Amino acid sequence: MDQLDRKQLCAFYRRSRYDLIQARQGDTWGPLFTFSPCDARAAQGAAQMMRRMHRGEPLRVRHARRARLRDRQHHVDTDVVVVTELPERSQEVFGLEDAVVLRVAAFLEDDAQVALEAALASMPRP
Repeated sequence: MDQLDRKQLCAFYRRSRYDLIQARQGDTWGPLFTFSPCDARAAQGAAQMMRRMHRGEPLRVRHARRARLRDRQHHVDTDVVVVTELPERSQEVFGLEDAVVLRVAAFLEDDAQVALEAALASMPRP
């Protein structure tokens, strides 16, 4: 993901909390769709919609969401954007305020992320 993409996502998440999903179409990412944040059923519905739109094609999906990281040692919270590409399970985390990529030692997921990944698991791989 390039700096412009990160900045655009940060601008979106400064005024919204919806999760975003986007399918890869050839060499570019297709249209963005939103669904309720942290909502496993909404994530499953978004995956089903992607499946219908790309029936029979291998599908790569990018899921973006807003999150808050807690540094318990220093008592600091940081608002971030988490972008996960599936089925690769690659992930990029960057600060909401400055779009600077952060190093995170764990794969970040919530119930919606798990539901989305499970719903996409049965689809053909690229």
